[in-house]
Amino acid sequence: MIFLLEAQEYSEISITELFTNTISKFQNADEFIYSLDVLYILDEIEIDFENEIIKYVKRN
Repeated sequence: MIFLLEAQEYSEISITELFTNTISKFQNADEFIYSLDVLYILDEIEIDFENEIIKYVKRN
């Protein structure tokens, strides 16, 4: 899951691009999806399903 947070250099990234950039860090696609779920629940990311974009939440 930490690998997904390291992609935070982008404020937004497509789900496909993030998957392509990080899949080697996961055992399978399920693990990638579970990691997205956890980050969403923790309010670290927002997911725009319509445009297939992940937005990293910025905290002050």
